[in-house]
Amino acid sequence: MVKDQPRQQPHSSFTREGRPFTSPVARAAKPVYPLDQLTLYETCALSYRYRYLDHLQASSLAPSTLESTLARQRQSIEHFLEARIRQALERLYRDLLHTRLLSLEEWVAGYEKDWLEHWDTGIQANYTARSLAPDLAPEDFLAMGRRCLEDFYRRYAPFDQDRTLLLEEPFELDLYGDSAYIVSFPVERVAVAPDGSYVVHLTSVASAIPGATDWRTLWRGALACLAVQRRFSPVAGEVKVIRHDLVFNREEILPLDQEALSQLILCTSQVIDQVENSQSQQLFPFHESAYCEDCPFYSLCPAKQHTNRLVRLLPLARGRDVGVRLADQYVTLHQERQRLRREYRERLARIQAQMREAEETLLDYAQRQGLGAIQGTEHQVAIKEQLALRFPPGLDGERRREALEHLLRLAGLWHTVAQLDETALRRAFAAGGIPPAVREAALELVEVEIQPRLEVIATGE
Repeated sequence: MVKDQPRQQPHSSFTREGRPFTSPVARAAKPVYPLDQLTLYETCALSYRYRYLDHLQASSLAPSTLESTLARQRQSIEHFLEARIRQALERLYRDLLHTRLLSLEEWVAGYEKDWLEHWDTGIQANYTARSLAPDLAPEDFLAMGRRCLEDFYRRYAPFDQDRTLLLEEPFELDLYGDSAYIVSFPVERVAVAPDGSYVVHLTSVASAIPGATDWRTLWRGALACLAVQRRFSPVAGEVKVIRHDLVFNREEILPLDQEALSQLILCTSQVIDQVENSQSQQLFPFHESAYCEDCPFYSLCPAKQHTNRLVRLLPLARGRDVGVRLADQYVTLHQERQRLRREYRERLARIQAQMREAEETLLDYAQRQGLGAIQGTEHQVAIKEQLALRFPPGLDGERRREALEHLLRLAGLWHTVAQLDETALRRAFAAGGIPPAVREAALELVEVEIQPRLEVIATGE
């Protein structure tokens, strides 16, 4: 048997948890994971499976789901707007590489021409935009993009803040330098500042999509920063990542110090582990979020199938649906249980308050009489003394708790006072936060059972 070899030290000096990492089981070279795929997996694992593993297409769906799915496969106008702006920026900087500066009028005219050439009447506003601004027309988004470009041009022209090196460049990033975790993604623009430092520019119209999560930009920026550092090492040194929010005409330097980059490398490798764990176990749970309404697989999702079927029924037919009756029965019982729990908690609180008062009176009586037990009609109340250990409240108490834990660990006594938290272990398994080798060994020690859990969600009509 060949002994496991330590993980090879990457030239970026990043390792898991900030220290040299030795894999219990040698990890063979793995496929390259596009960042878009990992992002979709983080958004919804089931959607990832439908798109990248099952390779589902609208033409392969059942007729009952085809119409709904086709509607959702149309590109949202927000993503269409972002694509047109990205193309306009690429044209501007590509011409600058050849020492040609487009005038503002030329640039905006090119953007509008590109918009018209690529426009499709099937493009629609996504769910978030529809719910917050239902009256927005395509012309409003076109004007928004025009204003973004005009603000950008007036702010940065003649665009001599730095010199562009790469535009829309594809990168592959080997996270640990051992071909075990490789991520691919495009980088919008890489430039060199007058002081010789390297700058990564990211543009975003996320503000046009209210509620868009910023973790995607941070993730993309961190990986781009690392990729540029490695490609241009040792010249690059520290790389600055600037995010341009075009809607509000502002720029932001992403807070990516070495600790943050190291942590994001770890998080990215953990996402890849989760993807591979899902594939090996064939477990791809759905995750409901604001992106569900624009998912091309909406009508296939177990969380949406029944709702999607009811939409096509008349109100009277909905009331006769077996699923509706079962759900209503369960919700009624659930609400009754909640009512009883509230009553129980209120009654328990009253009883506990009365018991505290009775305890104080009884202890006072026993102390005055010098008694160790007080006899009732059928029961006796014995007064015992027991050791109670408490920490003072606040920061001082937390520090003392940490110091005591450290003391017990040093003395080898921690195992006598600590026990396994099964709830925390279950959550760690579900989140994919346990390394594959440790996971496999742990699964041999426990019995695994997938249990359904019901959750009542208010939807209204």
